Amino acid sequence: MKCKYCLQTNIVKNGYVTFEQQYKCRNCNKYFTYTGLDQVDSQEIQHLLSSGVHRYSIARKYGSTHTAINRY
Repeated sequence: MKCKYCLQTNIVKNGYVTFEQQYKCRNCNKYFTYTGLDQVDSQEIQHLLSSGVHRYSIARKYGSTHTAINRY
């Protein structure tokens, strides 16, 4: 797993935020939570959306919400 901000692998678990594991990067000292969409390429989601797949189906596939898909 890599930091969302500096892309380094020097991270540690650091408690929970709203029932999700929170991580801290030891390089940039930023906190973040890891979601299933973090490992998905945004162009893959764009391709699914442009081919007519509904946002709710994409959200179910990746274990996220349909509002998170709207960011792509």
